[in-house]
Amino acid sequence: IKFVANRTGSGRSSDIAIDDIVLQGEAIPISTRTPRPISTTTPRTRYNASCDFDVDKELCGWKSDTNYGWKVIHQREVNSSIGPSSDYSSIMRSNVDNKLCQIPYDEKGPQYYCIINLKRNRCKGSDNKWIDCRDGGFVQIQSGEFDQAGERSQFDSPILDALSDEGCVQFHYNIAGSDNDELNVYVEDYWSGRKSCMWHKNGPTVPNRWIPAEAPLKLKKDEKYKVGIIYELMII
Repeated sequence: IKFVANRTGSGRSSDIAIDDIVLQGEAIPISTRTPRPISTTTPRTRYNASCDFDVDKELCGWKSDTNYGWKVIHQREVNSSIGPSSDYSSIMRSNVDNKLCQIPYDEKGPQYYCIINLKRNRCKGSDNKWIDCRDGGFVQIQSGEFDQAGERSQFDSPILDALSDEGCVQFHYNIAGSDNDELNVYVEDYWSGRKSCMWHKNGPTVPNRWIPAEAPLKLKKDEKYKVGIIYELMII
Protein backbone atom coordinates (compact mmCIF):
# COMPACT_ATOMS: atom_id res chain seq x y z
CA ILE A 1 0.00 0.00 0.00
CA LYS A 2 1.32 3.45 -0.84
CA PHE A 3 0.49 6.90 0.52
CA VAL A 4 1.01 9.29 -2.41
CA ALA A 5 1.28 13.04 -1.76
CA ASN A 6 1.28 15.39 -4.74
CA ARG A 7 2.45 18.95 -4.17
CA THR A 8 1.35 21.27 -6.98
CA GLY A 9 1.54 24.78 -5.51
CA SER A 10 4.37 27.29 -5.64
CA GLY A 11 6.82 28.00 -2.84
CA ARG A 12 8.02 25.80 0.01
CA SER A 13 5.17 25.84 2.52
CA SER A 14 3.56 22.44 1.91
CA ASP A 15 4.22 19.73 4.49
CA ILE A 16 2.34 16.46 4.96
CA ALA A 17 2.38 14.26 8.06
CA ILE A 18 1.03 10.78 8.85
CA ASP A 19 0.74 8.88 12.14
CA ASP A 20 -0.78 5.78 13.73
CA ILE A 21 -1.14 3.46 10.74
CA VAL A 22 -3.24 0.36 11.41
CA LEU A 23 -3.24 -2.19 8.62
CA GLN A 24 -5.19 -5.39 8.02
CA GLY A 25 -5.30 -7.27 4.72
CA GLU A 26 -4.75 -6.26 1.12
CA ALA A 27 -6.50 -5.01 -2.02
CA ILE A 28 -6.55 -6.53 -5.51
CA PRO A 29 -4.50 -4.12 -7.67
CA ILE A 30 -5.90 -2.48 -10.82
CA SER A 31 -3.03 -1.61 -13.11
CA THR A 32 -2.81 2.02 -14.24
CA ARG A 33 0.97 2.32 -14.34
CA THR A 34 3.87 0.53 -16.00
CA PRO A 35 4.65 -2.51 -13.80
CA ARG A 36 8.17 -3.15 -12.56
CA PRO A 37 9.99 -6.39 -13.51
CA ILE A 38 8.26 -9.41 -11.96
CA SER A 39 9.95 -10.55 -8.76
CA THR A 40 11.30 -14.07 -8.52
CA THR A 41 12.27 -13.95 -4.83
CA THR A 42 9.72 -14.97 -2.20
CA PRO A 43 9.99 -12.74 0.91
CA ARG A 44 9.51 -14.02 4.43
CA THR A 45 5.96 -14.27 5.77
CA ARG A 46 4.74 -11.14 7.54
CA TYR A 47 1.17 -10.03 8.32
CA ASN A 48 1.41 -6.70 10.14
CA ALA A 49 2.84 -3.27 9.23
CA SER A 50 0.88 -1.24 11.80
CA CYS A 51 3.06 1.51 13.28
CA ASP A 52 2.65 4.50 15.61
CA PHE A 53 6.33 5.56 15.15
CA ASP A 54 6.65 5.94 18.93
CA VAL A 55 9.02 3.19 20.12
CA ASP A 56 12.56 4.56 19.75
CA LYS A 57 11.18 6.49 16.73
CA GLU A 58 11.33 3.24 14.73
CA LEU A 59 9.79 2.85 11.25
CA CYS A 60 8.50 -0.72 11.87
CA GLY A 61 9.96 -1.91 8.56
CA TRP A 62 8.67 1.04 6.51
CA LYS A 63 11.34 2.78 4.43
CA SER A 64 11.85 5.83 2.23
CA ASP A 65 13.47 5.51 -1.18
CA THR A 66 15.41 8.79 -0.93
CA ASN A 67 17.84 10.29 1.60
CA TYR A 68 15.70 13.39 2.20
CA GLY A 69 12.30 11.72 2.31
CA TRP A 70 9.89 10.80 5.11
CA LYS A 71 11.41 11.27 8.55
CA VAL A 72 10.30 10.40 12.07
CA ILE A 73 10.04 13.47 14.31
CA HIS A 74 8.36 13.98 17.70
CA GLN A 75 7.28 17.61 17.44
CA ARG A 76 7.25 20.53 15.03
CA GLU A 77 10.58 22.24 14.51
CA VAL A 78 11.03 25.48 16.46
CA ASN A 79 11.46 27.61 13.31
CA SER A 80 8.44 26.05 11.56
CA SER A 81 4.89 27.43 11.68
CA ILE A 82 3.08 24.64 9.77
CA GLY A 83 2.46 20.96 10.34
CA PRO A 84 1.58 19.09 13.57
CA SER A 85 3.21 20.40 16.73
CA SER A 86 2.98 16.92 18.32
CA ASP A 87 2.13 13.36 17.35
CA TYR A 88 -1.25 11.64 17.64
CA SER A 89 -0.20 9.36 20.51
CA SER A 90 0.85 12.32 22.65
CA ILE A 91 -2.64 13.77 22.73
CA MET A 92 -4.73 10.57 22.76
CA ARG A 93 -2.82 8.14 25.02
CA SER A 94 -1.77 8.24 28.66
CA ASN A 95 1.64 9.60 29.63
CA VAL A 96 4.07 7.89 32.04
CA ASP A 97 1.96 9.15 34.98
CA ASN A 98 -1.18 7.61 33.43
CA LYS A 99 -2.65 11.06 32.72
CA LEU A 100 -4.48 12.06 29.53
CA CYS A 101 -4.68 15.34 27.63
CA GLN A 102 -8.12 16.94 27.60
CA ILE A 103 -8.57 17.63 23.86
CA PRO A 104 -9.38 20.34 23.02
CA TYR A 105 -8.09 22.40 25.95
CA ASP A 106 -8.03 26.18 26.22
CA GLU A 107 -4.75 28.08 25.99
CA LYS A 108 -5.18 31.31 24.04
CA GLY A 109 -7.89 29.51 22.10
CA PRO A 110 -8.73 25.80 21.63
CA GLN A 111 -5.66 23.55 21.34
CA TYR A 112 -5.60 20.12 19.67
CA TYR A 113 -1.87 19.40 20.02
CA CYS A 114 0.67 19.36 22.81
CA ILE A 115 2.53 22.68 22.90
CA ILE A 116 5.84 23.87 24.34
CA ASN A 117 5.40 24.97 27.97
CA LEU A 118 8.37 25.39 30.34
CA LYS A 119 10.56 24.02 27.52
CA ARG A 120 8.62 20.73 27.48
CA ASN A 121 5.89 19.27 25.29
CA ARG A 122 2.78 19.68 27.45
CA CYS A 123 -1.02 19.87 27.44
CA LYS A 124 -3.81 20.41 29.98
CA GLY A 125 -5.60 17.53 31.68
CA SER A 126 -9.21 17.22 32.82
CA ASP A 127 -8.46 19.46 35.84
CA ASN A 128 -7.16 22.21 33.50
CA LYS A 129 -3.62 21.82 34.89
CA TRP A 130 -0.51 21.35 32.77
CA ILE A 131 0.83 17.81 32.35
CA ASP A 132 3.76 16.41 30.38
CA CYS A 133 2.74 14.74 27.12
CA ARG A 134 3.55 11.18 26.22
CA ASP A 135 6.72 10.96 24.12
CA GLY A 136 5.90 9.79 20.59
CA GLY A 137 6.69 10.31 16.94
CA PHE A 138 5.16 10.69 13.48
CA VAL A 139 6.48 10.70 9.91
CA GLN A 140 6.61 13.92 7.91
CA ILE A 141 7.71 15.01 4.45
CA GLN A 142 8.73 18.66 4.02
CA SER A 143 8.64 20.29 0.59
CA GLY A 144 11.54 22.59 1.49
CA GLU A 145 13.93 19.64 1.26
CA PHE A 146 13.25 19.22 -2.48
CA ASP A 147 15.15 21.31 -5.03
CA GLN A 148 13.66 20.44 -8.42
CA ALA A 149 10.21 20.10 -9.94
CA GLY A 150 9.08 16.53 -10.45
CA GLU A 151 11.10 15.06 -7.58
CA ARG A 152 9.33 12.51 -5.43
CA SER A 153 9.91 10.44 -2.33
CA GLN A 154 8.25 7.08 -1.78
CA PHE A 155 7.59 5.57 1.66
CA ASP A 156 6.90 1.83 1.49
CA SER A 157 5.72 -0.76 3.97
CA PRO A 158 7.43 -4.13 4.27
CA ILE A 159 6.06 -6.89 2.02
CA LEU A 160 2.98 -8.43 3.65
CA ASP A 161 0.77 -11.51 3.33
CA ALA A 162 -3.02 -11.18 3.13
CA LEU A 163 -4.88 -13.19 5.77
CA SER A 164 -8.37 -12.83 4.26
CA ASP A 165 -10.34 -11.45 1.32
CA GLU A 166 -11.13 -8.15 3.06
CA GLY A 167 -9.07 -5.58 4.91
CA CYS A 168 -8.69 -1.98 5.96
CA VAL A 169 -5.95 0.58 6.47
CA GLN A 170 -6.54 3.24 9.14
CA PHE A 171 -4.32 6.25 9.80
CA HIS A 172 -4.23 9.90 10.88
CA TYR A 173 -2.93 12.65 8.61
CA ASN A 174 -2.30 16.38 8.35
CA ILE A 175 -1.80 18.35 5.11
CA ALA A 176 -0.50 21.93 5.14
CA GLY A 177 -0.36 23.43 1.67
CA SER A 178 -2.37 24.58 -1.34
CA ASP A 179 -5.80 23.49 -2.56
CA ASN A 180 -4.13 21.38 -5.26
CA ASP A 181 -2.02 19.28 -2.89
CA GLU A 182 -3.04 15.60 -2.81
CA LEU A 183 -2.64 12.58 -0.59
CA ASN A 184 -3.41 9.11 -1.98
CA VAL A 185 -3.25 5.59 -0.56
CA TYR A 186 -2.12 2.84 -2.94
CA VAL A 187 -1.81 -0.94 -2.82
CA GLU A 188 0.97 -2.57 -4.85
CA ASP A 189 0.98 -6.23 -5.82
CA TYR A 190 4.38 -7.65 -4.90
CA TRP A 191 4.78 -10.00 -7.87
CA SER A 192 3.57 -7.78 -10.73
CA GLY A 193 4.16 -4.28 -9.35
CA ARG A 194 0.59 -3.28 -10.30
CA LYS A 195 -0.94 -0.49 -8.19
CA SER A 196 -4.47 0.67 -7.35
CA CYS A 197 -5.58 3.78 -5.48
CA MET A 198 -7.67 3.01 -2.39
CA TRP A 199 -8.10 6.50 -0.88
CA HIS A 200 -7.69 10.13 -2.00
CA LYS A 201 -7.66 13.56 -0.34
CA ASN A 202 -7.29 16.86 -2.19
CA GLY A 203 -6.34 20.15 -0.53
CA PRO A 204 -5.16 21.12 2.99
CA THR A 205 -6.75 19.90 6.23
CA VAL A 206 -7.67 21.80 9.38
CA PRO A 207 -4.18 23.06 10.30
CA ASN A 208 -4.23 22.46 14.05
CA ARG A 209 -5.31 18.83 14.36
CA TRP A 210 -4.86 15.26 13.19
CA ILE A 211 -7.59 13.94 10.87
CA PRO A 212 -8.64 10.25 11.09
CA ALA A 213 -9.10 8.25 7.88
CA GLU A 214 -9.59 4.70 6.72
CA ALA A 215 -9.62 2.92 3.38
CA PRO A 216 -11.54 -0.38 3.03
CA LEU A 217 -9.58 -2.84 0.91
CA LYS A 218 -10.82 -5.55 -1.43
CA LEU A 219 -8.47 -8.45 -0.81
CA LYS A 220 -7.08 -11.64 -2.27
CA LYS A 221 -6.16 -14.11 0.43
CA ASP A 222 -2.57 -15.43 0.60
CA GLU A 223 -1.20 -12.93 -1.95
CA LYS A 224 1.68 -10.56 -1.14
CA TYR A 225 1.47 -6.76 -1.24
CA LYS A 226 3.02 -3.47 -0.09
CA VAL A 227 1.65 -0.22 1.30
CA GLY A 228 3.31 3.01 0.20
CA ILE A 229 3.39 6.80 0.59
CA ILE A 230 4.68 8.86 -2.35
CA TYR A 231 5.36 12.60 -2.26
CA GLU A 232 5.76 14.37 -5.62
CA LEU A 233 7.06 17.94 -5.79
CA MET A 234 5.77 20.08 -8.68
CA ILE A 235 7.11 23.61 -8.32
CA ILE A 236 5.37 26.16 -10.57
